[in-house]
Amino acid sequence: MPRRERRSFVVVVSVVVVAFATGAEGVDLRSGLRAELRDLAGEGSHEPTLHTVFSTECNAYFDWQSLGLYNSWRRVGQKGKFTRLMACDASPAPGRDVVPDTHVHPNYAKHPVSGDEYSAYNKPASIDHWLKHATVTADYIIVLDADMIFRTAMTAELLGVKLGSPVSARYSYLKGTLPENYMGVKKRVPNVEKTQQVGGFTVMHRSDLTRLAPRWLYWTEQVRSDPDSWANTGDIYNDNGKAGAPWISEMYGYVFASAEVGIHFQVHDDFMLYPGYMPPQEPFPIVLHYGLTFNVMDWAFSKVWYHNFDATTCPGRLFERPPEFSELKSFGRDRRRDEVALHCAWGLYNATRDWSVDKCGITNP
Repeated sequence: MPRRERRSFVVVVSVVVVAFATGAEGVDLRSGLRAELRDLAGEGSHEPTLHTVFSTECNAYFDWQSLGLYNSWRRVGQKGKFTRLMACDASPAPGRDVVPDTHVHPNYAKHPVSGDEYSAYNKPASIDHWLKHATVTADYIIVLDADMIFRTAMTAELLGVKLGSPVSARYSYLKGTLPENYMGVKKRVPNVEKTQQVGGFTVMHRSDLTRLAPRWLYWTEQVRSDPDSWANTGDIYNDNGKAGAPWISEMYGYVFASAEVGIHFQVHDDFMLYPGYMPPQEPFPIVLHYGLTFNVMDWAFSKVWYHNFDATTCPGRLFERPPEFSELKSFGRDRRRDEVALHCAWGLYNATRDWSVDKCGITNP
């Protein structure tokens, strides 16, 4: 664990933004950093500030995920602000009342210039749009995905992040970052030899994210538009480049842009956990990512089962009630694994129940 310093943070969760990154190579990526370095001069005199954000579109599938993340943020007492980034072309945007602070922006799922249909453009585009059009004052940003919930609160000191040195998870399947694996785009990436296998979430200084976001979008566009970069990526779904651009193009945009602007990540394997996996020691994990099917005893959950699940139209709908913690029959490390998974299960269930009670006036849903 690196030396811990008192810093301010912003919490960011994946969201959709519409700013188009024209980013010609050779632009000066340092001007924003200079301004933020001036801001940092007096940073040690105040407590770290945080702001949580995440990317979504405007549909029921993302509404219940937003509800789960927002409810968990409130329950654990996470400090700072919380914003949902919503990619939506409808007006008024449906579901914008699920999270009180919702930043709506144009949907970038279909690229406005190339016409490429790829919803993951929204992740860098939403963050870029938010930073340019909202008043963001927190010092650091934690970037999460919608299908995550907080298990406990975090602080800046806990992770020891600092300007130029954010934290992210290890994504070893980004095979294209390895020197021996050819991707044509790598010939054009400045500092490509410094590319790291990271992704999933980040806790990053605001100035770093401001420099990163437009280039993140730019390099995502470069990977998507270059068939010479579609093989050797580690994407198991595109038949080693024969089935089109890799779904993980946005992840390569993220790591290539980070190398270009000079961001070096601390790799943190304990911050995030998939429910059902063996957890690290307390106080981790901080965030649970239910991107995979998991089960506790005979209860199971998969987000793909709930694509059309409408939890926010009154009287509301509840997820299946999970087992009680007292019903667990496991022991030792297995019991802790099951308890952490149940935290995710109850987090999602309680989010839908609280909505029915607070928003729909249902006494005992």
